[in-house]
Order: sequence, then C-alpha cells, then structure tokens
Amino acid sequence: MNENKMNNENIDYIKKLEKSFENNYYQSKEFSDFCKSNLKTKKTFDQLKINPSISIFSQNEINLMKKNNVKFLNIKKEINDLKDLDNKNQTNQTNKLKEISLQEYLIWFKKENYEEAYNNFDRSFRKYSRRKETKDYEFKIIKDFDKKTIDEIYIIYKEQMKRLRSFVIKKEFFYRFMKLDSSLLFLLFDKSSNSNKKERINIEDKKDKKDKKDKKDKKDQKNQKNQENQKNQGKKIIGYSFCFENKDNLYTSIGGIKNEYLKKFANYRMYDEKIKYAINNKLNIHMGIGESNSGYNDFKKRVGAIAFKIERNPSIDEILKISEKFQKRKFISLILGFLLRVYSFLFPKKLIKQLIPFS
Repeated sequence: MNENKMNNENIDYIKKLEKSFENNYYQSKEFSDFCKSNLKTKKTFDQLKINPSISIFSQNEINLMKKNNVKFLNIKKEINDLKDLDNKNQTNQTNKLKEISLQEYLIWFKKENYEEAYNNFDRSFRKYSRRKETKDYEFKIIKDFDKKTIDEIYIIYKEQMKRLRSFVIKKEFFYRFMKLDSSLLFLLFDKSSNSNKKERINIEDKKDKKDKKDKKDKKDQKNQKNQENQKNQGKKIIGYSFCFENKDNLYTSIGGIKNEYLKKFANYRMYDEKIKYAINNKLNIHMGIGESNSGYNDFKKRVGAIAFKIERNPSIDEILKISEKFQKRKFISLILGFLLRVYSFLFPKKLIKQLIPFS
C-alpha cells in the first residue's frame, strides 16, 4: 500500500515537473542574450557548441546534441531519491550509487495557500522559521537596477565565496542581471541598524498610499524609487537572493547570507519570504542545481522542494568525486579555493563559459 502511494506521488511530481517547464525561462531570448553578454563574444551558441538552456529534452534532442558534441544540461523525469543510501549494510548500495545523480535540480511546486506549504515543511524548518530572531529582519523585494545595493551585496558575495573556497564572478555580471526585465532581488536587512525606524515606517505608509492613488504615473514611480533608495541608506543588508520571474515560475539564482547571521536563522526567514511570495503570485520555485546530499540541498528539501536527476554533457561526475575528496582536506581545499579565485579574476569570460548552462 505504501509502495503504491509512493509511486502515485512520484507520478504526480513528474506531471508537475513537466508543467513547470512549459513556460521555461531558460529557453527565452532574454536569458540566452544575458548568457552571451557575459561571454562578450560575436560567436553564436551554435558555433560555441553550447546549449545555454536548462530543459527537459527529448531523447532525440539528446542524441543529436551528443552526436554534435554540444554542451547541455537535461532534467530527467526521475526523482533523485537518496534514502536507499542511508542503510550502509545494503548489498546493492554500489548499484544505487550508480543510479543516483551526483547533482540534482530542485523545484518547490506551487501551493494553494501557506497552510499547505507549512504542512510540507519538516519539523526543524517549522521550528526555526518561527524563532524570535527571524522577526528582527526586514524583508524587501527590488525589481529595478540599483548600483549601490549591488555593490553592498557584492561584498557579502565575495566573503561567502571565500568561505566556500570557490570562484568569484565579476561584479558586472550582477549589474547585467538586475537590468533584465525578468530579474528581481530579495533582500534581508538588520532592523537594529536602522536608527530612524519609526520615521521610515511613516514615510513608507505615505508612499504606499501614493502608490494606490497613482500607479500609472511614471514620474511618481521614479520618485518612489529614489525614496526607497534613501530609506535603505543606513540599513545593513544581511542576505540577498537574485531571481528571475517568468509567468508561473520563480527561478532562484545566486544568493547568500552574511556568515554571522546564519546562526541567527536569517536563511530561514529568507526562504519563508520566498515561499510567501510564490504563494501570493501562484508560482513554482525553481531552486536550481546543487550537489546531491549537500547541506544546502538538504535545506531546500526541508521546505518541500523535490529533487530530480540531471544529465550533463560532458559528464562532470569524476570531477565532482575528486572535488568531494579534496573538500574533506582543509589545507588542500583552501589552496584550491584560492587558485579558483585567481582563475576567475584573470579569466572571467572563460569561467562563465564553463559555468553555462547555469541556474
């Protein structure tokens, strides 16, 4: 009975997966142009032999791309179930390891209301997302380009990548990101850094009333943006998440939380707000590609995200296995992290080319 229930659930998830890729932003001209703008090349993706789109490709399409040595990333219609690997005494564990995907694509499927979403949270997320500390943060969504904000975020991003012993993408990438029509930015602020909190709340109330009275007036909208920038001055950004929004899908891309706020549950507040936004706007959340069984992917699953297997051409499984071994050796991983940052500084276009297709 339980096995039949699981099979039915899997079939339901596959249908939702297919539905979530009907309006695929990764196949849009805007996304393709954005990827190309970061390469700064006159060559087309066909000439580069890269398919920048993340998609559910047909077997015929996969065969053709492989035949022509095209780089691609395919989402399989299979759930990447790691539960069977928990039992170390299983005789078929080696076979299971071969079946799982070392990287996976995670999607949080749209919900009717917050209660439905809450019921899909695991116990720890329910507990920590309600901690007192999470109420001390202010949440905002920005949909327009703001250089000062991105400059402040970039400092957090660089610290984050150094901590993760990884490469650093150039700041211009984020400038281009926020100039796209489909881009938006989720921000968390530390309220304690806002000394004029009451005054700013009054200003924001007046702005909200003004918005309702005259939404179509472009001059008012421009003034509101300036007011927003002024209000944000003096506040301390502690978390960010760059996203794309397209029809019924929200795509999370690069994001992070200042290290000292991770212990203060800021990441729980960020994900809770993303989910509320998705519910209010009837969106799926494409949470992107991550390494299977990593702490970050496990966190996404705790809010109800479903992980699907992926297929890359060429495969990077061997690189992932070697990288995992090095990450366990702190000194070697520190050196490799430093070398990756040097490489990304010297060869930013080559780095982006290697990352495409990316989420």
